[in-house]
Amino acid sequence: ATIDVAYISIYVIDTANDDPNNDIFTEAVDDAVSFVTNADVTSRVRSIASVSWVATGLPVGFNNSPSIVSPVQERVDSAGWVSGADLVILVDGKADLIRSFAGTAYDGDTTRAAKLHIEYTAAAAGRVMGGLAGHGGLAGHGGIAGKRGGIAG
Repeated sequence: ATIDVAYISIYVIDTANDDPNNDIFTEAVDDAVSFVTNADVTSRVRSIASVSWVATGLPVGFNNSPSIVSPVQERVDSAGWVSGADLVILVDGKADLIRSFAGTAYDGDTTRAAKLHIEYTAAAAGRVMGGLAGHGGLAGHGGIAGKRGGIAG
């Protein structure tokens, strides 16, 4: 499949946490497993492709990240990737983190949980709009986790 559009929407909870200074990756595995602890987030292997998200003063409410087509396409292009596999998006604070950015976990508030938006073109087919399936949300240390989320197709 060709990833045409991909981004995450994170709900900014207040103006004290509205300045992302992050790198966005996918987990470099063909079928991600569920998160158990915060250490489980930080120990995951990051994709080579990443996107930087640096901004100041985002408004309270849902805000879209820059395009994450590159890291998502890297996962889908992996030799072991299959339709329906779980996908993890990791939002890492940069080493020189001087800003504060926070979102809401799915378990904390399902209406304000992070969302993944993906549109793709299946091989020999037309464009398909997709999204995060299952129990997505923010995991500790800023990773977007889906217990059974992924790209359907």
